[in-house]
Amino acid sequence: MKKLGIVAATALLVALVSSTCFAGVKAGQTQVNLAGSISSTKPDTGDKTTSTMITTGLGYFLQDNISLGGALFVDYSKTGSNKTLTNVINGQAKYHLAPKEILVPYVGIQLGYMGVDMNGSSGSGYDYGAMAGIDYFITENASLNVELNYRKDVFKISSVEFKQDTTALLFGLSYFFGK
Repeated sequence: MKKLGIVAATALLVALVSSTCFAGVKAGQTQVNLAGSISSTKPDTGDKTTSTMITTGLGYFLQDNISLGGALFVDYSKTGSNKTLTNVINGQAKYHLAPKEILVPYVGIQLGYMGVDMNGSSGSGYDYGAMAGIDYFITENASLNVELNYRKDVFKISSVEFKQDTTALLFGLSYFFGK
């Protein structure tokens, strides 16, 4: 029975390693991802807020190391009796540093539009920022992701302008399909 367990474990290890041997990103592929985080936001007023963020994204690889795409962020925060729901849609460009490896680090920039609902009052604005992350391929077409994402948010509610920095550590999963 012990030998059967060793054979099964060895077969599983070989299957996992062989499925990631051809991992990496390629021109013509499409990436879809889902991630979540707990983020820290520091507005100009100095009050720090912790919030929950969920994001989904789509990217297309123009070259092995360059992808263009977009992401939708939904961010809910609460500070005392203040409740804020922020929806952000961003265009993104990413540069992948080692596109043919199992561990693929990347850096990128983002720019987008945001809608904000703060205690029942609505507003809108824009954001811009950068990100750095790592895709760890667990199969040829799937990766676990870790990303540090920074945004500068600028928006108005009732003609009052707000500026804030949002930093999030995102953890997620991506699926790659196509070429």
